[in-house]
Amino acid sequence: MKKFYSSADYKQWNARHAKQSLKKQLRFKKYLRNKNRHKNFLPEEERKSTINIHRDFGYVKIKVPNNFSFLENPVEVIRFITNLKNHFDTRRKVWIMMRNIQKIDYSAIVVLLSIMVRFKARKIDFNGDFPKNHIINKILIASGFFQTLYHVKISEADRYNIGSQNTIHTHAWKDVDSELGGTIMIDISNKILGRKAVYKGLQRSLVELMQNSYNHAEPTKEGEKHWWLSVNVSTKQKIAALSFIDYGVGIFESLNGKKPGSKWFNWKQILADLFNPATNADVLQLILNGELHKTVTGKNYRGKGLPGIKEAMDRNLISNLHIITNDVFADVCAKKYVILPNNFEGTFVYFEVNDQTVTAPWTEL
Repeated sequence: MKKFYSSADYKQWNARHAKQSLKKQLRFKKYLRNKNRHKNFLPEEERKSTINIHRDFGYVKIKVPNNFSFLENPVEVIRFITNLKNHFDTRRKVWIMMRNIQKIDYSAIVVLLSIMVRFKARKIDFNGDFPKNHIINKILIASGFFQTLYHVKISEADRYNIGSQNTIHTHAWKDVDSELGGTIMIDISNKILGRKAVYKGLQRSLVELMQNSYNHAEPTKEGEKHWWLSVNVSTKQKIAALSFIDYGVGIFESLNGKKPGSKWFNWKQILADLFNPATNADVLQLILNGELHKTVTGKNYRGKGLPGIKEAMDRNLISNLHIITNDVFADVCAKKYVILPNNFEGTFVYFEVNDQTVTAPWTEL
């Protein structure tokens, strides 16, 4: 054996083998150098995502709509939400494919944030890739989405404050927070007007939305679901956009779930006798105009709930009001009410305030 290792043939083979091994090592080092050189120019969150791409075994891959806007593309976004919910219910980990997103807005970001937190709170893996569009990438980073994606301590009992105060800021809780409206109002007025001012429509609308979410998240339970609120202020346009979402059962499913003894029990038949609405789109108009409450109780209804928010819009205290619930999409300002082909299990409300909807100078108490 010793003679073999000292033979010319073995020495020649060993030299050739060592040379090939060295070439492989150098090629691999070059590959790592190039890979690291590329990753060093990426944000930290994106570097983590690049690493995780190689660990996506077992994920269900779900494509995000190219136009990721709840306001402009509700049908595809609801289909995307429903798909995620189905995997959430069956505890399957998901990989969301965002590479080809061409357009995104804050109405969709708050939806994505809220869904992701639900997955992580249940310890179901939730991951994905980055948009190729750098502008969309920056919007997602500023929203706090990626910071939350890699946050390891998330619980369904948490109260969330996510994102940057300079761009989009997202709040989430289960209770009614009447003080939050005042805090948001100060922040918005300082950015839009350069001073503290009162937006009565903003404060009133937020409290009503939180109260509705608390009362009607489930037919038999109160305060069981998080509501989510995202605020995005454009100092250049002097507009603050507010997106509110709760994953209860939606307005119509909540009404349908009322039991005997409730004043809303049999509401559909009572309403049909007077107005004969053809679809839920007609019913939503009646709700916003206060007709449902008046028909069922015999009393005029103003100042609370959705009719109160609609009244704030009519008085120019808020603008650009949109509502999505169950199978209805409503652009309330344009009086456009559309039946959707798919169902959204919850309620989404979007509205804006601007330098024209301010109602009074701020007075310190």
